Amino acid sequence: LVATANNHSMDMGAKGVFRTLENLDAAGMPHVGTARSAEEQASVPIFEVEGVKIAFLNATSSLNGIPLPEDHPFAVTMIDSTLLLTQAATARGRGADVVIAVLHWGEEYSRESSEGQREVAHRLLNGGIDVIIGSHPHVVEPIQRLTVERDGRPFTTYVAYSLGNFVSNQRDRYRDSGIVLFVDIEKGHEGVSVTGVRFLPVWVQKT
Repeated sequence: LVATANNHSMDMGAKGVFRTLENLDAAGMPHVGTARSAEEQASVPIFEVEGVKIAFLNATSSLNGIPLPEDHPFAVTMIDSTLLLTQAATARGRGADVVIAVLHWGEEYSRESSEGQREVAHRLLNGGIDVIIGSHPHVVEPIQRLTVERDGRPFTTYVAYSLGNFVSNQRDRYRDSGIVLFVDIEKGHEGVSVTGVRFLPVWVQKT
């Protein structure tokens, strides 16, 4: 699955968004975050992994000042709590056990999450999203364990505010590395729970 919503999604306009999606389709790669129609934006991909149905959402907080085209407002999904929680509810209605949001957000090169990120995270987790995985700052930010209330019961989950860089041309300290995140999910008689996260550190070698 390719998450395509980020601050560079609109660099080449709507044509660039559509061309990217056409190439991903041709390669047989599912995608989320950008769309050619309102219907495509609303269709949340769900994958079954070892008996657990996992839905993925993707959105960005910025397009570097480039506005969404008036005739294609659905081209890139922006971080909007109402929209994302509606998508999450739709995914639940289609049988999703877990909803993971991949968010492109935060302040570049900041090694701590911002107040804005934390506010959005709490809103989404309280509203029904189960795990949040972040990108954009180009450096690793903390992973936070949070407990929210779901249907009158405590629900514990995780926010990885930024995974850092995986492939990049950035060589400065902290920008030349990142993590691969593993999310542990268990499905039992009482439902699905997120039991932990693990990570693999990675370093970008140019030569």
